[in-house]
Amino acid sequence: MIKGATRELDLKFKTRLMEHFEERFAIKDIQEFWKKAAQGPSLKVLEIALVEFSDGAIKDVNAAADFIDDYIAQDGKTVETDGKPVEIFYTVETLYAEIIQEINDKGFFKTRMTPEELKTFLESPSLDMQQIINDAVKEAGKTWVAGTGEKKSQNIALLPTTTE
Repeated sequence: MIKGATRELDLKFKTRLMEHFEERFAIKDIQEFWKKAAQGPSLKVLEIALVEFSDGAIKDVNAAADFIDDYIAQDGKTVETDGKPVEIFYTVETLYAEIIQEINDKGFFKTRMTPEELKTFLESPSLDMQQIINDAVKEAGKTWVAGTGEKKSQNIALLPTTTE
């Protein structure tokens, strides 16, 4: 249950809804997707998620945007962290954190993480493995092409020449 300043929203993380959401965004790794969306933070993803997972309670992205506004309009709260009071303010980031925690608790990630593990995961830099692989292949390709060019030049120099 996610509480806004004037209303509450019960999100339903069901397999059917999660599958539809994954198809909509062509998600390959749900854990990394949510991490990147939260680090943005992407309002579009957040609005669509609220529509999708509200199971009909929120009808469109305009209503989702209204809920986001209601959520961030709340006053801050004080929580204990390491024995010290810390003021928490409601932001798009904290809304993402609540949603991601619920997805984690329902078991849709590779492993269920403790709140501390999840916080560490979300705060760690997001690596784009596909981009890293593409860059490595591109560099290797440049080296290979450059090496091939040198070998061709050497091979041509070794060819017998004919003079007429």
